[in-house]
Amino acid sequence: MKSHHKTILSKYYIPFEPKAKVNYLFLFRLYDIAKYNNETKCRDTIKYTSVSALAEQLETSRSTLNRIFNNADYMPFITVNKAAKRITINNDIKGGKPFVCLNYSEVSALVAVYDNLLCRYFIYIKYYCGYAKSKDNDFTIKQFLAACGYSQNSSYEQKISEYNRILKEYEMIRIQPFIDEKGHKRNKYSIPS
Repeated sequence: MKSHHKTILSKYYIPFEPKAKVNYLFLFRLYDIAKYNNETKCRDTIKYTSVSALAEQLETSRSTLNRIFNNADYMPFITVNKAAKRITINNDIKGGKPFVCLNYSEVSALVAVYDNLLCRYFIYIKYYCGYAKSKDNDFTIKQFLAACGYSQNSSYEQKISEYNRILKEYEMIRIQPFIDEKGHKRNKYSIPS
């Protein structure tokens, strides 16, 4: 398990891109080292001297960092200016694009468990619970997998069941089981306030 960096952010504004194949655990580390930008009024700027030094600071390899810099899936999340040696985190929520706001304790729990699919799953739940007027949602595992571009095989069903247990244990979600009009067992998810 990796430890959470020392910088404490109260809020992490994450673009909601369910199909993007990104490492949220890596993105959290970027958020933690970002500096405040007076222009945007956000902590969104990372200046670095070299890719090697940044890789060391982020506890990753230089090749992984270069791969991320060139991966289009990360474009909604970060903007990399290699010439200026600057990364900008795309966390300005004024642009009208969908986003999820995670708090420090949620991010700390996700980092402690250290499972990227769990991060993706929680971000999905948080987005749809926040989007719904009722502040709850009753999606299925198949809906989640399809929305995120995963194959719908049975191994995920057991994982999601374990994720529900973990998220309930960390008091990050509430689950209310119910039977739908077709007689199927379903879960209604909500985020504790």
